Amino acid sequence: MKKTSRIIVELVGPALVGTVLLFILNREEFRSTSGITLRVFLSYLAYAYAFSIVPSLLYALFMEMWLKRSTRIRFGAPGVVLLSTVLGAAAGGAITLATGAQVAWIGVLVGLILGAVLSFGVPRNEQDAYQPLEPTAPSGRGSP
Repeated sequence: MKKTSRIIVELVGPALVGTVLLFILNREEFRSTSGITLRVFLSYLAYAYAFSIVPSLLYALFMEMWLKRSTRIRFGAPGVVLLSTVLGAAAGGAITLATGAQVAWIGVLVGLILGAVLSFGVPRNEQDAYQPLEPTAPSGRGSP
């Protein structure tokens, strides 16, 4: 996964995945008389983004620091999933303390899911991590 795509997932993913999980796992609480409507979902999503921008920025910062360090190679994909899960649990716990809503378990699930998504681009070994890009042959005249 490219760095830009990864950062977008780290910034946008927590609120989106958390809102989707809340709606899937607590369907009865979010039903109106006409069922779960797109308007209800989008209003909760907007609320989630408004209150999760700081935790999402911190999540992206910690994950990028981890992925930039050479120690990530030793732990690989499981290390990315574990760190993401711990950060999700911390964010969920902070939201639970701040609002009284019991969402710490949602934070754990969000961290687990995003960690699994982000782990696809983790180098498997040191050789993969430090391998420079292969130069491409110049096009045009003078090439052998």
